[in-house]
Amino acid sequence: MTTFQEAFKTAFKTEMLNAWAQNFAEVFEAANQPLIPIWLNKKIENEAVFGHIGSAEHILNELRNQNRFAARLFCKDPLKQNFAEQFQLNWIKTHGIPDIGGLSSGGKNALYLSDGELKTGLKNKPTGSNATKSFDFRSDAHDMWCYAKYTNEEGGAQDNQHADGLRFIEQAVNYMKKNPESMTKWIFIADGAYYNDVRRAHVRQVIPPDFQDRINIYTSVELCQTITA
Repeated sequence: MTTFQEAFKTAFKTEMLNAWAQNFAEVFEAANQPLIPIWLNKKIENEAVFGHIGSAEHILNELRNQNRFAARLFCKDPLKQNFAEQFQLNWIKTHGIPDIGGLSSGGKNALYLSDGELKTGLKNKPTGSNATKSFDFRSDAHDMWCYAKYTNEEGGAQDNQHADGLRFIEQAVNYMKKNPESMTKWIFIADGAYYNDVRRAHVRQVIPPDFQDRINIYTSVELCQTITA
């Protein structure tokens, strides 16, 4: 049976190739418009200031000639297009929790925990150490809110993501302290090599024993095994 990580790597390779091709095509098409779109024109002007490729006119000609090396500077980065989150969601759907769905990442429909309270309909997202980032997934059948991350490498940015996940757990604990009879589940889904046994154990240390049946950190595989058990 294909493991989560094997399936992720295969899908990631295919998705990245397709995404880069699509993003290159978007830049090439924009460069050949009679009137260059504002977003591309601004990026070209900014890049021309540094002169790494040449003048704005030279850059535009390179894009019109479909120079992929030049186009990489102006493409959307596929790694920032939520591939991992979508893969996690689809994996969980097909491995035991079919009703789980994605949630809005911003705007008034996004949901947060702030000072131990569930909040939505906000004009501005809550900030500070007493608020979470927006939730990623929801399962009504299991009354479960999820915060999902896929992180492979070490580094400052990854440590910040880990801190965001830890804050989600801390705010879930605060919610449960205010609502001790609630059976709502709060799950930090943590996939990738960065989230080893030691890091997951570190997160669990902040969860009071009385709440560990409703608040926890799992990989996608562990979540499906636990929830459907």
